[in-house]
Amino acid sequence: MHGAGIVSIGFVMDAIADRYRQSGLPSLEQFRQDLTPLREACRWTDGYWDFGPGVQRKWNEIQNTHRDIQLLANYLLVQYKARVWNRAGTPPPGQDAPVPPHNQEG
Repeated sequence: MHGAGIVSIGFVMDAIADRYRQSGLPSLEQFRQDLTPLREACRWTDGYWDFGPGVQRKWNEIQNTHRDIQLLANYLLVQYKARVWNRAGTPPPGQDAPVPPHNQEG
């Protein structure tokens, strides 16, 4: 795991903090509970990231570029919403996950 993974998981941590915002800062246990379901979707040290139909990348092919950071961050946020938000029925209506910076490279 290098910069791309660290920055991408940072967006997930922001989403977790937003989810618990009304009750104050999330506890260590709340972070653990929200991150654990992502374990199945992550490929930090082996296997392939499955970013959608026809878009698979070997675990060590993710580069520390804006494009790969955006790809990985979007994937992790979608997985987080599907595995945690949708299951728990949160966040509050009208609230959405933090969005990674738009790809400016074109």
